[in-house]
Amino acid sequence: PETLYVIADEKWVATQNNNNENVMIKSIVTFDSINSKPRRYLNNKRIFAEYKDGIIGQVLDYIYYSYDVSKFKNIFVMGDGARWIKSVVNYFKFNFDTNVIFALDKFHFKQAIHHICLDEKLEEIISSYVINNNRKAFKACCNCLIESFPHREETINKKKDYIINNWSNILNLY
Repeated sequence: PETLYVIADEKWVATQNNNNENVMIKSIVTFDSINSKPRRYLNNKRIFAEYKDGIIGQVLDYIYYSYDVSKFKNIFVMGDGARWIKSVVNYFKFNFDTNVIFALDKFHFKQAIHHICLDEKLEEIISSYVINNNRKAFKACCNCLIESFPHREETINKKKDYIINNWSNILNLY
């Protein structure tokens, strides 16, 4: 395939026999296409999880042994925008012609929009401002919501900043 998709995320898991401390488990899913018939599923999906360092090495070993990396034209790395996830992009430049693109995943984008709006119709409108690259309308809508619901100012501003800081990454998704 010419395209590879990489989704990275983390989960916080409670442990036993470890003072009940939470441990961050990093997870990465790779796949090379999406099949929609008869049911939607990811082709050649592979799941990796690790609580120590080393997950990138596992993923790279799998990719090198499973694919002809010289044929990759595009690699999409998707995630929530965490620093470690954005840094994953640096490991997937397999050849000079490979475009490695980070995109904020749709779940986290839609979640941020939902926290701003709390209304389905408004979520569609404000999402369209972002998807159509209308930053001015997005900010104006957020500011109107803050004026109308001053008790939600902190949440709206936090999610507005999250979207603005990941603006180009959201556009990469679409």
